[in-house]
Amino acid sequence: MAQAWPRLAGLVSTISALIGLTESFAPERISRGARMQALRLLRPAEAMVRRLIVLMAMEIDLPAADRSTRFDGPGGKALRRKLANKAALNAMHVSGDAAKQDQFRTPGFKLFEPLVTYNEMIRRRTPRPPRGPQPRILFLDQAYPVATTTEPGVAAGPVINRLRALERVLADPARHARRHARHRARTRPRPGRPGRVSPLRGGHPPGQTSRYTPPDIRDMLAHFSRELRRGPPRSA
Repeated sequence: MAQAWPRLAGLVSTISALIGLTESFAPERISRGARMQALRLLRPAEAMVRRLIVLMAMEIDLPAADRSTRFDGPGGKALRRKLANKAALNAMHVSGDAAKQDQFRTPGFKLFEPLVTYNEMIRRRTPRPPRGPQPRILFLDQAYPVATTTEPGVAAGPVINRLRALERVLADPARHARRHARHRARTRPRPGRPGRVSPLRGGHPPGQTSRYTPPDIRDMLAHFSRELRRGPPRSA
């Protein structure tokens, strides 16, 4: 785990350089190729951060105040503030004040991975139609045609938001681990109460089987997945 955090920081710097993101400049649009390369590195980085947070949360011993009630304890103040912001945001949606709505649109890090549905597994086996320019017919008595690209690119906002959220987690991972530990303690599965407790999906982590994932990141993902399968020590 000590080796993973600096490697993740270097991976975030690499993704920022791919899309041209700096501390003082954020591009509005990027090419589709740059977006694809950034997502190929961003998915395994997010998967590793999720597994590190879950491993850190397993080692946290919460006091009884954090496990009993939702609004008491150290996390109660933040939860009350979150609910107040949510109520204010709902009121702004009703009133239509768009200027104030932007103050609350601060996307955070998504700890829960989306589960793979049966339809997605079937759709992955279906061959996709080829994308890109169509085949060009060449004539030996004419000049070689040059492919012209008029693609304006795609919006860089979603990729930048995910990258910023990942940077905030890397700046203070202990805070997110304690937050997840409180969530696990309050949402323990009960008989007849369905719910999802683990934020990780089954199978391989995102990006582990990709050929574009760096080898050291792939090995760390496999190692952390084995540690998570063992689970925390259980009492008799």
